[in-house]
Amino acid sequence: MAAAAAHCHNKRRRLSLPPTTTAPPLDSLADELLFHVLDRVAAADPRALKSFALASRACHAAESHHRRLLRSLRAHLLPAALARYPSASRLDLSLCARVPDAALAAVPSGSSIRALDLSRSRGFGTAGLAALAGACPDLADLDLSNGVHLGDAAAAEVARMRSLRRLSLSRCKPLTDMGLVCVAIGCPDLRELSLKWCLGVTDMGLHLLALKCRKLTTLDISYTMITKESFLAIMKLPNLQVLTLVGCIGIDDDALGSLDKECSKSLQVLDMSHCQNVTDVGVSSMVKSIPNLLELNLSYCCPVTPSMGRSLQKITKLRTLKLEGCKFMADGLKGIGSSCVSIRELSLSKCSGVAALRGSLVLEDGLERKEKWLRWNLVMYGSNSHKMCLYDEKA
Repeated sequence: MAAAAAHCHNKRRRLSLPPTTTAPPLDSLADELLFHVLDRVAAADPRALKSFALASRACHAAESHHRRLLRSLRAHLLPAALARYPSASRLDLSLCARVPDAALAAVPSGSSIRALDLSRSRGFGTAGLAALAGACPDLADLDLSNGVHLGDAAAAEVARMRSLRRLSLSRCKPLTDMGLVCVAIGCPDLRELSLKWCLGVTDMGLHLLALKCRKLTTLDISYTMITKESFLAIMKLPNLQVLTLVGCIGIDDDALGSLDKECSKSLQVLDMSHCQNVTDVGVSSMVKSIPNLLELNLSYCCPVTPSMGRSLQKITKLRTLKLEGCKFMADGLKGIGSSCVSIRELSLSKCSGVAALRGSLVLEDGLERKEKWLRWNLVMYGSNSHKMCLYDEKA
């Protein structure tokens, strides 16, 4: 009995020993080192971040302050997510089918959010954008693409976000010149703007945009009602580098011929694909005004003639030329090959008239290369290339 009692006493003593006070190894690391570890973990497997946060309290706190991107699938979880990750600067709600105004109003005042993606979300309106403008004074990137319910009232609230640098209003079909004018006046520091499929926008709004937003570097006005009246003002933007004019039926030879030497020399990428009223005459008259262009897209635009091919030699820095779906006239391709010595990439997918060459492609150095049938892209390496690669799109 005495031995049994002593054994129980010793067991109770072992159970009552004070718990160890040794901290987990990661808890002794500085936050900077934990952030470096988190960078490595995120690069290897982003899904492992959750496991890292469960390792210790220090890891949990470090992961909370380290995460910069929040991607939520349910709008009602947004308040808890923002409280959990106070340092997040990018918020992606594009996967939320419905984002009510109440969810946007839940964003705390003075939030660190600088980029917000609502490109595929519905359910919010003017009230939600008004709350967002008050809560995120430093918002620099806003994507409202496919906001088919957003009009001039919503644009007026967007105009209150004076720190915006990038804004997408693609497919905001109710938007008119009045809303665009509000944005142009309220956000003069815009660098990138997309107005694709904004059918209510006309020359008046685009002309004022060119006057107020002089820092624009990227502009997409595809499928808008732009004509010659505002086209020249757009082309004179001093910092414009990328201009997209896909499907602009108001752009014709007269508009291209009106360009003069006052056009911006900063333009590097021009996309005029599907501009049905542009011909080879207009392209030939335009090239003198864009000497520093690096990429030109004329796909499904106009027939390619020898004179048009020769005129492209005025763009001495041209590297990429896309002529997909164009009809080639006799010697049209030869004119390009002999004149555009700087081209590195030439896209000829779905072109008609190329197969009529029936033999070879003759480039500037006189080399003959067998042609490939079906749909293909031609890529040239070097100005006087001795090597060509043909890529079959069906392969």
